[in-house]
Amino acid sequence: GWRATGYRRHRRCGSVAQAIGSRRSWMKNMTKRRGLQKRTAEALQPLGFKAISGTRFTRQVGEQLHFVGLQYGGSSRGFTFNLGCHFRGLPSMSDYQSVTLDDMEELDSGLRCRIGNYIDDGFYDVWWDANEAELGGALAQASWAIERAFDDCQAKWGDGKLLLQSHVKNRAGAFRWSRAFRRWTEFEGDFSRFAFAAVLAHRHGDKVLARALYEKALLCKDSIIVPHVPKIAAALGIRKPRAG
Repeated sequence: GWRATGYRRHRRCGSVAQAIGSRRSWMKNMTKRRGLQKRTAEALQPLGFKAISGTRFTRQVGEQLHFVGLQYGGSSRGFTFNLGCHFRGLPSMSDYQSVTLDDMEELDSGLRCRIGNYIDDGFYDVWWDANEAELGGALAQASWAIERAFDDCQAKWGDGKLLLQSHVKNRAGAFRWSRAFRRWTEFEGDFSRFAFAAVLAHRHGDKVLARALYEKALLCKDSIIVPHVPKIAAALGIRKPRAG
């Protein structure tokens, strides 16, 4: 009897020890993450970014809204950053509601890009170690890439008219996306590209182009097309949207 009872006690003690160890590990990890969030906010502040949460940072430059999202990796990876660019007055490309700097999310952005594009021209995430000894250099490199990325946005897109004129080609009704536009919409399917370009054209008063892009979006095979059609139509002032 005592052996079995001792075994059960051993198991209970082992479970308690594991729980305490897990709790300590969690607290240590959270402390490390809060430190990273603070250091990130300090690194991005000179660029004009405001922290709207521990992991989200936004700013406005001209007509553009810029988003930086801090993302944590698994046990084998540290952290990276997700970049988003949107235009003032455009609805969210996630739910087609209004977007402000104080509540902006990555998925609101019409243009999104991997930070690796602006470090070594690679179409992938770049992960940095969160160790204190390497954190300063990591954030310096990330800040440099972020500044370079959004400077590129300003030069290429401007207030959005440049995007429509130079990066969304229309040859006899056959639209072609420029390489730069694809680079910043690599996460999206053609439906999302057409939808974003349509609301942008509407924002700049080109209702003919907006309607043409909208009609083109309806022909895409993306699985999300049907639930988003009424929202896009409403954003474009179209009363009776045609089903896809």
